[in-house]
Amino acid sequence: MQNYQMSEVSFAIKASPRLILAALATTITLAALRPASAASAGPSQSSPEAAATAPDTDQEADQSLDEVVVEAVAPDAVVGDIPPENQLNPAQIAAYGDSTVNDLLNDVAQQTQSDQGQGNTAPIILVNGKRVSGVNEVGDLPTESVLRVDILPEEVALRYGYGAQQKVVNIILRRNFRAKLFDLTGSEPTEGGGESDMADANYSRIHNNDRVNVVARVQTQESILESDRGVSSTAGAVSDPTGSIGNDSDARTLEPATNTYSLNSVFAYKLSQALQGSFNARATYQTTQAKDGYPAANLDVPAGTPYALEDVDTMVDRYLSGATLHQDANTGAAHMGVTLNADLPARWRLSFIGIYDYSDALTETQRTYETTNLQTAINAGQVNPYGVLPLSLLGALGRQDADAISNTGSGSFLANGTLFKVRAGNVTSSLQFGANYSDLDARSIGRVSMSSARTQGTEQISVNYPLTSRLNHVLGFIGDTSVNVTVGLTQVSGYGDLSTIGYGLHWMPVSSLSFLATINQDHQVPTLTQLDGPLINTPNIRLYDYVLGQTDTVTQLSGGNPDLIADDRHVFKIGATWNAIDKPKTKLNFTASYLDSVTRNAIGSLTTATSAIEAAFPDQFERSEDDELIEVDDRAVNFSQESRHDLRWGFNFTKVLREPTRPRRFPGARPPAGFGPPNGFRQRQATGMQGRGNDQVHAQANAASTAQGGGQGNSESNGQTNAQRNTTCRPQGSGTATSPGNGEANAQGSGRCNAHNSTSQAGLAATTSSAQAIPTAPPDSNTLDEVEVDGSRNTDASPFGPPGARGGRFGGRGGGGARAGALSGRGPSGAGGFGRPGNRGGAGGGGFGSGNGAQLDVSLYHSWYFMDTVRLTPGSPQIDLLNGGSIGEGGQPRHQFQLNAGVIDNGIGYRVSGVWTSATAVLDSGNGEGPLYYSSLLTLDARLFVNLQQRFLGKRWARNARVTLALSNIFNKRQDIHGVAGEIPQIYQPPFLDPYGRTVGIEFRKLF
Repeated sequence: MQNYQMSEVSFAIKASPRLILAALATTITLAALRPASAASAGPSQSSPEAAATAPDTDQEADQSLDEVVVEAVAPDAVVGDIPPENQLNPAQIAAYGDSTVNDLLNDVAQQTQSDQGQGNTAPIILVNGKRVSGVNEVGDLPTESVLRVDILPEEVALRYGYGAQQKVVNIILRRNFRAKLFDLTGSEPTEGGGESDMADANYSRIHNNDRVNVVARVQTQESILESDRGVSSTAGAVSDPTGSIGNDSDARTLEPATNTYSLNSVFAYKLSQALQGSFNARATYQTTQAKDGYPAANLDVPAGTPYALEDVDTMVDRYLSGATLHQDANTGAAHMGVTLNADLPARWRLSFIGIYDYSDALTETQRTYETTNLQTAINAGQVNPYGVLPLSLLGALGRQDADAISNTGSGSFLANGTLFKVRAGNVTSSLQFGANYSDLDARSIGRVSMSSARTQGTEQISVNYPLTSRLNHVLGFIGDTSVNVTVGLTQVSGYGDLSTIGYGLHWMPVSSLSFLATINQDHQVPTLTQLDGPLINTPNIRLYDYVLGQTDTVTQLSGGNPDLIADDRHVFKIGATWNAIDKPKTKLNFTASYLDSVTRNAIGSLTTATSAIEAAFPDQFERSEDDELIEVDDRAVNFSQESRHDLRWGFNFTKVLREPTRPRRFPGARPPAGFGPPNGFRQRQATGMQGRGNDQVHAQANAASTAQGGGQGNSESNGQTNAQRNTTCRPQGSGTATSPGNGEANAQGSGRCNAHNSTSQAGLAATTSSAQAIPTAPPDSNTLDEVEVDGSRNTDASPFGPPGARGGRFGGRGGGGARAGALSGRGPSGAGGFGRPGNRGGAGGGGFGSGNGAQLDVSLYHSWYFMDTVRLTPGSPQIDLLNGGSIGEGGQPRHQFQLNAGVIDNGIGYRVSGVWTSATAVLDSGNGEGPLYYSSLLTLDARLFVNLQQRFLGKRWARNARVTLALSNIFNKRQDIHGVAGEIPQIYQPPFLDPYGRTVGIEFRKLF
């Protein structure tokens, strides 16, 4: 019998081959189905051995059992029938060598990035299939606490009341986990400067649906000066006519110095059998110090004065003194989030999220001197404008303070579930409505203070209707198809009613292949900061002027633009996901999506000066009498239209190179705590054999499960029975195991139905007697019930525990092993159990790596842009960003490849990641200088990590410890930007493009 998976409903069918093939061909997901069972008919096999070896024929199958169906809603699965684009099991997660969930999300960003929004939008985070108030609820958890990560397309976000601009990441946590984590990280560029240090103290505890996570973090980043990189400091016509001030490379930062302090806490608690709540509080404080060079000014030198070089009025653009201009920013922020999730008996889920955010950002900018008195003295011939200037006429440096205080509060309510049932399945719906209030107080010296507020209300409904179904024999030859319609309305103060509409088709011709076609139209309003942010003038900013083909030193104006309007976005997408290989040791899946998007009134910023941009927005640029740029306004504006066609495809490949084996125990090593004779909680584990699998499905009460041996076993421990999930279960005997009680029958894991949930002696004995006849679980199964890291209880001198439930071959959760190796692996078989040896400090049993096995994984994604055009204003010409046009730094590369690959072997892991972008060119005339060429660029990063517990076996100090050596930008590559003759504009010198270059980092991490 073959295994198959569905994201929300697990069906276990035993019948004729016709029914079996129909079941295996479909993965359609329904919100809920009533459990159904059928009594067995005819004689059964006389023994488990006979049942295991019985031929699979229609006659014998019909004689043994007509049909048994276990149908259930997975509490940790997403709503709907759309399968994940990729799934990461514990061994794959461990192979990344990441410390926290946030680090893991950064590593898989190439898989979670979305091209449907404006820019690469961060994904929506779900925890155990439920909404949370944000990534802060799980971002600081150690990666060992994660059981599985599902990455899903943007269309799934509609089922949770969000827009279709973000992918969805469902993070499924372990059932029990406890650890104290300390993490020290340091890095520094090989060229010097920019040293970074970070220290984390983290406490985490998970027990079923209860969760506590508290983390304190301190991070410092030293500045990188221009003098650290030896770059030229002269820009435009600014000069030092006295020769006494020198260049300002020591007074300019390529990267500012920053200090960040944060404290994050999460408390989740099961309030009742159906209601779960969580609370998140986070506080951060960040300081930033930047240096902006020396004060400078344009001074008039009137004709006829003693110091005039010619008998005409002239100007000199010069440094006034050697004082350093500073820009300091201090930002304090606080976040609070409350989440309530309720499962109703009528197959409906309710969710409420309340969020409050506070931010206070103060920016202090030093400006050049007030030159009125100095200019008067020059006009009178009293001061030489080319000499050393008297400080008495310069006075004090100018200063501008800008403060922005913002408050945001929001509440969102979601209800999703089954509306009614049709022949092809359940018609499901999600209804979301919410409200949002935000205000902003922006104050700046010398500018008008602004106070603004906004109220917003949203309503959105999404309905999914199944059309065909193989399982339900409705045009099954087509496969499984469903349609989805989403309608939303947003009321925003000052903008009126903004509509959202989307519809799509999901088609799954076979269980391994899925297609999505969607059309969405929505609107996005500018943020209050984009509208009314404080105006800040930052002097001495270097900018490349494409019009003149030179680098100029300008004053940059940033802040809010009250004239912004909402955009109007239309997106058409066709996507496909193909699980090409899904074997125990080898997995290969492909994803692809073609996007056609048109955005009217797109919101963007003008970060550079080209002929087309300056012609469309002449008021954004100010030039001197000799046509040099002196001020640039980079506040957000509305572009008339932006159109883009692109294809993004990629694959994820995982290969088990060597399965983990159980090594020898050290002489005299005693079993770790928790693996003695069963008692209390471990007694229930041993008798109930409760495992939490890679896919967890909690069947509703009274669902039927098949037993491996004779007799009936009743689950009496908390009214729950746990069966292996995603499998077709053939009876090994004549009896059945039922769950009478008020609890739930939990179908968990990826293996066969082992009937290990019986607490009766008959059921337990039958299970034990048939152990040899039960097929082993697939390698990605995970049966660990509890993971605990507690230094006070890690007393085993050996990193390997006694035999336990079989751990996953992918380094999944080891049953009884790895107590001293890393995280404790308390397998479902309790003390010793019936399974094979647990993993050696694996991803679950031990947390780091895939035990003493070996595994390879590769992810490669390619973005291919066919069209990317922008029309700045209705009357301006179209700018082709793929063929010489630009609205920023360079054009749009036509191709981009993103690689992330790694191998882990016996606790030593090596990863390499890289990005390659194709070459572009900007064809602006550049005052006759010709095009500016941007070369292709390949950057590679490498990371080597070693789990010390597997290098120093039996050493207490090495338990749960890992050392990581990271090398970023291995070949110290920067993009080569040059003109026709090969000259490099000053602003595009390599250190300006990437001040860090090659960076070496080291991390020491230890769990207690």
